[in-house]
Amino acid sequence: MKKMHIFYALLMILFAATSANAQMIITESFKVNADCNTPACKKHLEKSLSDKGMKTAEWDADTRTLTVTYDPKKIDMAEIRKKVDAVVSETATADNRGNKAAAPVTGDGNKK
Repeated sequence: MKKMHIFYALLMILFAATSANAQMIITESFKVNADCNTPACKKHLEKSLSDKGMKTAEWDADTRTLTVTYDPKKIDMAEIRKKVDAVVSETATADNRGNKAAAPVTGDGNKK
């Protein structure tokens, strides 16, 4: 009988230790107002979220939805959104530089 008590006590200690070390992982999806339709943009957005606490980040360009899986002990949604906003802003700035229509030039080289 004494051996059974010791066995149950050890089992409870093991269970408590295992429960204390269990990580809480959260998966959330949210809309992002970004024109990120190219594979390069998708990769850039997902890679920007590949640091501490992030498990996965998946961009769906059709629905403009970002699904993230993360450890809330290491990173929170405010920090994730801040990173996403930085990438979206960076991408918009790059697109504006790259897609800006050139001003028409007259025959003497002056812009109209």
